[in-house]
Amino acid sequence: GVFRLPYCPDSGELISEHCLHDLRGARIEYGVFTADNAPRARCGVHVPILYDPIRDRYTPMTRPWEGLSFFGRYSALSDVDRALPNGVAPLDRRYDLSVLLSSGDGAARESEKRDIFD
Repeated sequence: GVFRLPYCPDSGELISEHCLHDLRGARIEYGVFTADNAPRARCGVHVPILYDPIRDRYTPMTRPWEGLSFFGRYSALSDVDRALPNGVAPLDRRYDLSVLLSSGDGAARESEKRDIFD
């Protein structure tokens, strides 16, 4: 038979909790699949990060989000090879974990996040 499933457009896999907290907004799309082509694994591309407003930076998660209400809970794209043909970088590269952790541009990205949902 044919059925409809939610999936992550960044990985092509089933959504995980972290897909819902992407800095660009929840990353969920629906597709029509058969038993032969349906995604089976959970998305492993999104990784949890925290926005620390005091230090104005993102930090990777090392423990569950519970009890961390002071920090902004988000997800970034893990550092997987997402290169496009001819060496063109993806337009959403600024949401990659390594870029976020090295930029020190937390406030600007936090503002972008709010703009997405406003």
